[in-house]
Parts: sequence; C-alpha cells; structure tokens
Amino acid sequence: MSRDWVAASVRARALARRRLGPAGARRLATAAGADEAVTALADTSYGHDVRSGDTMARAQYGIGAALLWNLRVLGGWVPRPGVPALRALAAAFEVANIDEHLRSLHGEPAGPTSRLGSFATAWPRVVVTTSVHDLRTVLATSAWGDPGGEGTRTISLYLRAAWMARVAATLPMTASWMQSSAALLVTRERLLAARGGPGAVGDGLAPPARGGGAVLVGPPASRAASGAGARRCAGSA
Repeated sequence: MSRDWVAASVRARALARRRLGPAGARRLATAAGADEAVTALADTSYGHDVRSGDTMARAQYGIGAALLWNLRVLGGWVPRPGVPALRALAAAFEVANIDEHLRSLHGEPAGPTSRLGSFATAWPRVVVTTSVHDLRTVLATSAWGDPGGEGTRTISLYLRAAWMARVAATLPMTASWMQSSAALLVTRERLLAARGGPGAVGDGLAPPARGGGAVLVGPPASRAASGAGARRCAGSA
C-alpha cells in the first residue's frame, strides 16, 4: 500500500471514530423530545452543521451536510484512483439537490441544497436551468443520462435507480445493499400502481424505475407483485 493510501486510511479511521455508533444513536432515540435530541446532536461531530435550536428539518439537512463535508475532506486525502468511489457515494446529495431544483422550477417551496464541490456530476449546469426541459437536456448530456421524460416523478425515480447502479458498479462490495434498495424502490412503485398511485404506467412501473431497477435486481424482481416476491428474486439474482 502506498504512503498516500496509508495516510487516507488513517484519516478515514479517524473520521469513523467520530460517528455516534449504536450507543449514541440510542441516546438520541430515547431523548425526551426533538429539541433535546437536536441539542444533544449539536454536541457531537455533527455539530459542524447542526445547531442547538434547529428545527427538525434543518437538523436533518445538517446531518447530511456534515456527512458530505467529511466525504469532501476525505476526498482531499485519498489518491486519485480513490476519488471516483467517493464521488459515486456523494452523488446521492446531487440527486437531492436536483429534487429541490425541480420544486423551485415548479414554483414550490424548495429546501437548501448541498455544496458538492468537486464531487458534482452535473449540478453546476443543472442549477442554472430555468425549465424542466433544459434540466432534462443537461442530464442527458451528463454522466447521469437521459431520464426518459420530464415529469418530476420520472426524473426522481430515474436518478435514484441510476445512483444505485452507479454505486454498485463503482463499489462492488455494496452491490447487495444497492440490490435491496432497488428492490424496495421497484416494489414501492408497483404497490403505488396497484393502488392507483401517480407516476406508474404500463406493467406497474414508470419506465425509468423499470429499467434502472432491473439493472440491479433483474427483470424477475422488477416484475414481482409484492415486497416478498421482490426480495426472493433479488436474493437469487
């Protein structure tokens, strides 16, 4: 192992030791109320972005911001070959940013977005778009690819399925986690379709979820009619 990788490993372990862990998570879960939990969280490593007195929504955003900040710090330590793995993980924050931008394009209240820095895939070009059509065009010419439509749900499902596939391809050790996540995504869409929910078409899945989900869990799981069925198919994929 090179000296650079040793230094990055030491830094990663130091960051990992600052996590709450099971005991810390239990303390938060047993707090007397949300305000007490947020105050306790502000006294931990998450205090980088969580402040005592924050609303629950602001604290939840701060938790993600603290995680992203640590990923960016680690990105400054790992050798160049290790950056794609961190960028793939951080892409989940870009998906969340795009969700917020879509809300603003539709004139809806939008929450804060994350600072991605060098981990951005298409965000610097997405954030300046002024229409959903332009947003789709930017995605289609980026590593994300064409979401296949301009509906908010279509884009959202596509990006989540694409992110799962990207992480699994970049970090093979996460494949089982991503398969489980994709199975849940696919199953949720099928159940919504069965109940007449929005966004699902054809065989019960919006095309992006059908195609993206099948990449990870396989066509049998993407056609499963229940959560148990999807789990069985995903487990045998």
